[in-house]
Amino acid sequence: MVGWKITTPVLMPLEPICAATGLEPEQLPGTWLVADVNCYARNPADLYFRNITLAPSPDEEWFPE
Repeated sequence: MVGWKITTPVLMPLEPICAATGLEPEQLPGTWLVADVNCYARNPADLYFRNITLAPSPDEEWFPE
């Protein structure tokens, strides 16, 4: 999760992610998501995630040929 402690892993149950996105667990690897997160939490257990959605696709112009 970018914006918190980039070197600290954050574990989260799959169910809220799958319920919010409509994706199955096997579809998630490589998928980028966006969510509202309280990035000022001190511990990973204190983080909350809401409004989980699929990240928009980047503009094609970001990737030069």
